Amino acid sequence: MIYNKLLPRVNELIKLKSLSKPFPTTAGIMLEIATLWNFPDSTIDFLKIFPADEIFESGEDFLTQCEETKLLIREERMMPAEVLSSQD
Repeated sequence: MIYNKLLPRVNELIKLKSLSKPFPTTAGIMLEIATLWNFPDSTIDFLKIFPADEIFESGEDFLTQCEETKLLIREERMMPAEVLSSQD
């Protein structure tokens, strides 16, 4: 399944990281904070990709996991449709 929604901007994720102290924390808590602080839908929808109990050990871990996920989404979007739909 391709994630077709807008991806969050890096500056939004950095801002969220700074609001989310202390770490470690969970993706569920990050989502709650983003919702409380009225982050853009792109950030809130993106955070819903992670399981609520996913643990981010530090702010850097949070940013790293977000960037890796965004990279995978971008790569998936660039794949030809026939590759994505093949059922081996």
